[in-house]
Amino acid sequence: MVFAALLVEAGLAVAVASALTTYARRHFAPRADAPAEVTE
Repeated sequence: MVFAALLVEAGLAVAVASALTTYARRHFAPRADAPAEVTE
């Protein structure tokens, strides 16, 4: 029973991590058309 709960929790953690990775790549990807910032 405990093992089944750990499997479910691990699966949920992987799903959340995957969703966050997809979101981050979509929203924080560098844009080719935007000019690069110059920092000095």
